[in-house]
Amino acid sequence: MSVRGTGSVFEAPLCTALTDQSFRSTLSDAEFDGLWACASDHDLDLLLAALLWRTPDLPDETREEASRRLGAAKLVEQLRHTELLRLLRALAPADVLLLKGAALAHTIYPEPHLRPRLDVDLFVRSEQVGEVHGRLVDCGYTREPAAALADFERSYTRVADSGFHHCVDLHWGVANLAPFARALPFDSAWQASIPVEALGPTARTLGHADALFLACLHRVAHHHDSLSLLWLWDIHLLAARLTDRDWAALVRNAQDTDLRAVTIRGLELSREKFATRIPTDVFDRLEPSGRPEPTARFLRRLRLAEIAMTELEAMGSWRARLAFLLTNLFPPRAHMQTAYPGCPAFLLPLAYLHRIVRGAPKWLRRPVS
Repeated sequence: MSVRGTGSVFEAPLCTALTDQSFRSTLSDAEFDGLWACASDHDLDLLLAALLWRTPDLPDETREEASRRLGAAKLVEQLRHTELLRLLRALAPADVLLLKGAALAHTIYPEPHLRPRLDVDLFVRSEQVGEVHGRLVDCGYTREPAAALADFERSYTRVADSGFHHCVDLHWGVANLAPFARALPFDSAWQASIPVEALGPTARTLGHADALFLACLHRVAHHHDSLSLLWLWDIHLLAARLTDRDWAALVRNAQDTDLRAVTIRGLELSREKFATRIPTDVFDRLEPSGRPEPTARFLRRLRLAEIAMTELEAMGSWRARLAFLLTNLFPPRAHMQTAYPGCPAFLLPLAYLHRIVRGAPKWLRRPVS
């Protein structure tokens, strides 16, 4: 995710407005445009729209823009909600946890349409992947070709009669990268899980402490320490709900998994941007123990090649490392036929070569925030 608004003159007033839930109505048209652009860059435009809609004495065009965005988001949410209810009913025999956006939308946001998201993230035990895969297929979902370095996730899509695309990511690790994937084992997450009442009697998601832990590691493991304000706002909202017992559980998770630096980074950024209230002793207890934390290197925004080397180091055998390299260099034929539609079978070797040559620069380029 490229966050173009990062560092703009509108970021600080946007953060202040959302934190205080109040808005100064004396901005010029150009300043309103800049604020909208910054909020959109960070996927916070719906939260801004809700705040502007509640603010009296704003220009008519500003209220109309806020109303338009909120109305469109509510329509999309209705489509998603109906599909998610159908999906959760179909998956009910299995233990399934909702993760990230879909879960947070229904647990910490005032209204679910205010939390933008592109897909539904489901977390299951590794031994239940086959069962859940079958139920997703029965619901009309098609499995997508695996992405590079995706060892703990499968992606599925379904196009509804309305033409709306529904996307599901099925996880049996909370992140794709090995150093993060097992940071939150399913059984412990399930034991601490909470119901999502708006989605029916079987819907469950992570407890707030686990959700905050995942929010801190997700922005680093999947998004190169992105400065997206949306993910920091998630952290801010979750932190406000933690009890002393929850904070102790968060610290214990970070200590046990050597994810102190990554957890500290998320909490510090949230406090910097949104004045998030965090108990002082939490940072003291999260101070590094002195032994190396392999995940801390991801705070440097690693190149894809460096991430691959980290993955290889985390693997326990040369057989696993060789399989990892072969899978990423020479993915299955089905993947190649999707990536190169219409390519005759006898030309597939050239397609593999083209893929390697074309993809090489991406592996060597350092990501931007």
